Amino acid sequence: MAPSAKMLSLKQFMYRQQVTRLYRSALRVANTAPPHAIPDLVAEIRAEFDREQGEEPDERRQQYLVATGKARVDELKAMLGYEVLGSLEARTGASFKPGAF
Repeated sequence: MAPSAKMLSLKQFMYRQQVTRLYRSALRVANTAPPHAIPDLVAEIRAEFDREQGEEPDERRQQYLVATGKARVDELKAMLGYEVLGSLEARTGASFKPGAF
């Protein structure tokens, strides 16, 4: 390891892993879009992540950013015709069935 490399704490490492997973997930979903829309989606996803890059946010801000990012990926999935009810059930613990309302 280089002497100038900064050691991450466990929380920082886990946050970085969450962000990396979220970024990859968003790119995978974007790559299923129609071919003419992929470059714009990838550029927008990259811009969203770059906007929040910089100094390390506090723990509450990290939780907010990850939760918001997951919701944005679910919105993208819904726009592209994916079934997102399973992920909503997993996050809320509620069962969403037709006619349940």
